[in-house]
Parts: sequence; C-alpha cells; structure tokens
Amino acid sequence: MMAILDAHPAHRLIGRKRFFSLAVPAVVLAYLIYVAMAFDIAGLAGRARWDNGAALLQDFWSYKIHVTRDNRGDGGTEASVEGMRNATFTAGNEPDWIKARADGGREIALSDGNFVTFSGDGLVTLTTPEASYDIRPVSTGSRPIFLTHPRASASRTSVSVPICRRERG
Repeated sequence: MMAILDAHPAHRLIGRKRFFSLAVPAVVLAYLIYVAMAFDIAGLAGRARWDNGAALLQDFWSYKIHVTRDNRGDGGTEASVEGMRNATFTAGNEPDWIKARADGGREIALSDGNFVTFSGDGLVTLTTPEASYDIRPVSTGSRPIFLTHPRASASRTSVSVPICRRERG
C-alpha cells in the first residue's frame, strides 16, 4: 500500500518541492561562504575604518547647505543644497540660520557662536567669540582681497591675496 502512495504524482511533486526548498538555501549559503573566503571578507572587516563608514552613512540622509556670494556679478548671495544650481532657496525660504540684512547682505550663524556676514558693500566679516575678521575686496589692477586681523601689529595690518583670473585666448 505504501508503494502505491509513493508512486502517486502528488507525492512526487511534494517530495521534489521539499528537496528544492532545502537545496536552494543550502546552495546559496555555500555560495556566500565561497564569496566570503574568495574576497577575504574577514580581513577587510578587520582593516575597515568604521568612522569613515559612519560618515558615509550620515551623508546618506543628511546634506550640507552652501551659502555662496557672487563676487564677479552683482554681489548677491545664494543658498543651495550641496551647491547645486537646481536646488536653491528663494530669498524668503532660506533656513532660519541665514538672516537677510537691510543692505542686501546676509548674516550666517555658525556653530559655537561664530558668524559670517556678507555685507552689501563687499565686506565679509567672520565673527568668533574671541575676535572679528574683516575681508574686503579692493578695486586695484591685481584685484587683491585684504584680510584685516584684529591682533595685527602696527607694521602689518593686512594681508593681500590676489584673485586668480583665467584669461580667454
């Protein structure tokens, strides 16, 4: 009687499904073990820098907002996500740490009580709890930017940094 039941097509089908339901996961597990040994996954995990991995994961859901000033054109400022042109904030929709000024500039609040101020006249001021630094473009032939350090001596009150410009030709 048992031989008759085993010969039934439904029993063969159930037996085949039972075999594949156990064989397919076993083959996948064997393949994963082979890949782990072939690519030395244990050695890679031992040499991994997990702090870099944490930074990469953080970049997955967080982003930076760039506040850029156009020194070539009208001197306007623009806030954008990761510096992308198509992801800019409108003037009334900027983050709350960017404040508009009456002279057309912006005041940007940074961490630890630091501020950067873009004035409408071209002055850029970095204010820290210890001091304030003024950066002002000066219209001369080489177009330097002067950085005034508050603790500078009487003989050296500014540092000139020329702006490089690519010539077409």
